[in-house]
Amino acid sequence: AERFDKARWLSWTYFPLADSAYAIGDFETAERAILRSLELRKSTPGLDAEMESRRDTANQQAIAALVLARRNRNDEAVAQITPALAFQRELAMLGGYDTSQTGKLLT
Repeated sequence: AERFDKARWLSWTYFPLADSAYAIGDFETAERAILRSLELRKSTPGLDAEMESRRDTANQQAIAALVLARRNRNDEAVAQITPALAFQRELAMLGGYDTSQTGKLLT
């Protein structure tokens, strides 16, 4: 449980760092942070078990793809965005509406 909690908190910390670095054009820092966050999510069993966590991973994969594309590493960008797009297609096949989005849409 301690390893899981640590990985979750670190992932939550690296993601806004990557997002902020991307926003100011610091693509090197953004890449390091987002890839570290994704590495933690991938290497920690159960971190992607819930729908909300799967969505977080897909969002992070999209940011990683943007960062890598900005750094002209297009093959790596495609590798990052492919599972995120597959997740979105899965949601669409489930009916096109994800009820866990309701709270996010209301805020």
